[in-house]
Amino acid sequence: MFVRNFADNLTVLSLFFLLTAIVYYLVTKNFLKNIFYTEKIIATNGALVMSIKKWGCAEEKWEFNLDEITSFGHAGSIKYTDHPMNNAVIDFTGLAVGERQLQVLVDDGTIVIETANDSLRFGKNMPSWDTEEIVARVEGFTGRKFVNKYANDPSVS
Repeated sequence: MFVRNFADNLTVLSLFFLLTAIVYYLVTKNFLKNIFYTEKIIATNGALVMSIKKWGCAEEKWEFNLDEITSFGHAGSIKYTDHPMNNAVIDFTGLAVGERQLQVLVDDGTIVIETANDSLRFGKNMPSWDTEEIVARVEGFTGRKFVNKYANDPSVS
């Protein structure tokens, strides 16, 4: 009887450690992806090339012809709905803070580049003044002025 209960407990304990190891592996993998996440903007005389590289993943590239770009600039973060537990006094559960942290991770970026057929958000968590500097440098290099249709849009921050 004792041997059988010990074997059953050992099986359950082994499964618990295996599941814990899998969860830690997935969390560590995603954490390293976010640490080594890089974005690049390459401006040439005829195109803008955006590339995103994550740790352990292939580099993704998008190329936009300068003549086809309709909007390029700071679009701000997406306005998410507040958590129902969020209030002005205190968030004693911490749920609203946790949700805001997840929104920062999920957000695609604060810079937007649009053409007639495509749209791309990049520049994760970039403030507007850094975005304006990037756009000014690209405009100076290419000799072309870009329109930012989100410049005074209150629906994005």
